[in-house]
Amino acid sequence: FDVKALGVPSPSENITFSDCVAWGGKARCYGINGEVDSAIRNVTFKDSAVICRDATWNNNRVASLAVVVELADGSIDGVTFDNIEIFRDEGRPILVKIYDGEAENFEIKNVVFRNISYTSYMQPKIAGTNSNTNTVQVELDNITVCGKKQSFPQLLFNIGKYCEIT
Repeated sequence: FDVKALGVPSPSENITFSDCVAWGGKARCYGINGEVDSAIRNVTFKDSAVICRDATWNNNRVASLAVVVELADGSIDGVTFDNIEIFRDEGRPILVKIYDGEAENFEIKNVVFRNISYTSYMQPKIAGTNSNTNTVQVELDNITVCGKKQSFPQLLFNIGKYCEIT
């Protein structure tokens, strides 16, 4: 279940995915992925589950819950992942990343992970680029890992430079 904005002049906005079940055998499960040629705003993934995700071909591009920007000409504002359980992820359960190393002045902001429970083999990751002109802003609220609620979930994340985590 992906939202993309490839070759469209108008924004992709006000999109909700609810009560979904995913099995990511070759790719990601839920998120904003790949091409962001125009703005993507107000996207919600809620009340859903990932049974299994065993796609580990590139753990800097794929995850159960992902906001991964490969072509960065637009912006992302307001993505919420709420009440999602990841039963098994053999790679990264959560990934927010500007994969386009040439990106300048790109914004990923108001991304919220709330009421997320996961079992995973890898550390979640939030990363921008080496440019301080890009914005990556993420909020973590009520994260449970392998059955244990995390008081400071940001301590479990691999967090890159120029990223704001609350």
